[in-house]
Amino acid sequence: MENLGTLSERLVFALEKSKMRKIDLAKAVDVSPQVIHRLCNSKTHSTRFAADLASALGVNLEWLTSGEGPAFIIDSPRQWFLNEHTAVPIIEKSEINEYIRLTRLTKNNLPRQYCYIKRKTNTAFAIIMPDTSMEPLIRKKSTVVFDSQLKDSFLNGDIVLIYLTKFDEHLIRSIAQPDKEQRFFIPYNSDIYKSISGKEAHIVGKIIAYSWESQCDGDNL
Repeated sequence: MENLGTLSERLVFALEKSKMRKIDLAKAVDVSPQVIHRLCNSKTHSTRFAADLASALGVNLEWLTSGEGPAFIIDSPRQWFLNEHTAVPIIEKSEINEYIRLTRLTKNNLPRQYCYIKRKTNTAFAIIMPDTSMEPLIRKKSTVVFDSQLKDSFLNGDIVLIYLTKFDEHLIRSIAQPDKEQRFFIPYNSDIYKSISGKEAHIVGKIIAYSWESQCDGDNL
């Protein structure tokens, strides 16, 4: 672990590891967001909120206040959860292309809402299902998680995120590939939505989880 000489540095480290936003930590500790911002940037060595901060972040109070001992409490329910899950950023459809191009460090510094999936990956992102094209399997407003590294690894019937360059539009569809020369991206709800030729779009990512609940933990594929 890097040398974290101040409470401020340890607090920033804990926030990064837990993927908790400063505003959410402020709510958990019942202080204003400005207090958390000041604690993270002032190089302070102590605070009267230390116990509440440690509890909210699932870290060892002794470590937070002095740097001694393990950072995380092994039997903390939050830490058990974080050890088994990956925090996946939920982004807007309009941000997808830019987000995929960003470096990992830049991505980590962006303020995000997150959902959690029970698998390890650092190339996943989530969007909110914008329409009814994949109902009844994926309902509108469901949280859908894709992995951008799996865009070249798929089987017939896999659900993928595609990009139509001509229309600057992202859609969620299922792959139908009757032979090596033909590929189509088809909706489940074919009464309303049309299939798209493989020549009109390219795959951006493959679905790895979806859920009506914001946690994304229940429906891993």
